[in-house]
Amino acid sequence: MTLAEMAQQKRQSDTKFKAWVLKESRRLAETVDPMGSPTQRQMLESWKLHRPKMWAQLNRLGIAKELAHVLDEKCQESIRKNLAAGMYSTDAREEAEKDWLLLEPEESELQEE
Repeated sequence: MTLAEMAQQKRQSDTKFKAWVLKESRRLAETVDPMGSPTQRQMLESWKLHRPKMWAQLNRLGIAKELAHVLDEKCQESIRKNLAAGMYSTDAREEAEKDWLLLEPEESELQEE
């Protein structure tokens, strides 16, 4: 599931989305990597500055840090799979970041163009 698909899922049910994010974050913290990587901190800062509606919703749900954790780990997992499939490292990273870290513009950003 890509970030765009997850965003669609989020719109359908905040409660289910929150439960999934919390469950994934706990699983990842126990088996892969704890929260707080530089990438995760950069995501949080970027969302705060450039995605105010999303930032507000994630804070309302109480899952901003957990979502950054999950997306960072999903991106790393995707990079590993892409490399195993024979992609060049730069292509593997670019494809994974496109799937997991890049976001569609918020409505206000679209209106400014």
